[in-house]
Amino acid sequence: MLTTPEAWEWLTADDHALLAQEPPPLGSLFAWLEAQWLEHGPQPWAALREGLRGQPFEALAVALHDSTLALQEGAPPDDEQARADLRRELRELLRRLRIEHLKAQETALLARSASDPAALAQYRRVQAERLALQEKGEMI
Repeated sequence: MLTTPEAWEWLTADDHALLAQEPPPLGSLFAWLEAQWLEHGPQPWAALREGLRGQPFEALAVALHDSTLALQEGAPPDDEQARADLRRELRELLRRLRIEHLKAQETALLARSASDPAALAQYRRVQAERLALQEKGEMI
C-alpha cells in the first residue's frame, strides 16, 4: 500500500474495514491511508511521507515502506506481471487475516452461546465462512 499507490483500489470495502480493525498502530495506519486515498486518490510515497509527519504511526509506516522496498529489490513493481503477483499476494494475506478474524469471532460467539441462543446460530455462520475461506486457500 505504501509502495504501490493504486494498491488501495485493489481492495474491497470489507478489506478496508478488516485492516482498520487491526490493533493500533497498524489499524490506525490503515484508517489513515483510507482517509488519504478518499481525499486525494492514489498518492506516491513522497506525498504520503509528508502527510505521515507527526502521526503516531509514522515510524511504523516508514519501516514498512523501507522493508517492502528491500524485498522488492529497491523499487516498486512496474511491470504487469509483477503487479499481478503483488495483487495475488495481497489477496492471500487478506484471506489469512480474515480467517484469523473469523476464528476470534467464533471463540467469542461460543463463549456467549451459553447465555445467548442466537450466538450459536451466528457461530455456525461465521464458522461456515471461515471454512470456505480455508478451502479456497487449499485450492491455490
